[in-house]
Amino acid sequence: PALAAAMEKDVVVSEIAPLFNELSSDVQESVREMAVGIVVKMVKLFSPDEAARLFGAFFDNTQTERSFTMRLQKARNFVPIAQAMHPARNIRDQVQAFLQLMAIDTEVEVRVAISKTLGDLCRLLDGPTILSMIFPVV
Repeated sequence: PALAAAMEKDVVVSEIAPLFNELSSDVQESVREMAVGIVVKMVKLFSPDEAARLFGAFFDNTQTERSFTMRLQKARNFVPIAQAMHPARNIRDQVQAFLQLMAIDTEVEVRVAISKTLGDLCRLLDGPTILSMIFPVV
């Protein structure tokens, strides 16, 4: 992240972001896991539109992840990721992915991690969304 902040924005956009999007589908779980931590920090360097355009696919890939540790990383970083991409990717549109991790994931650790961020997510949502989408699941 410090390196990305020190680089010219054009280089990060044209070379670094595509590299990390490619790493999100690497066959080695450890590579994908390290990439998430770095991208979570890098996404904050961009405007919401740029973050969504550059790293949206990266985080979409983690939603369909089979690896428990990757889903755990996503759960722990869900709200900061959603905030960094808002309003380009509306937080309300991310609620289904949140609920999938919270209510459906097979691993207790993932459900616990995402549940710990429930209050932070609700602070970003309007009342009707909380009542219609979050409340019935919780």
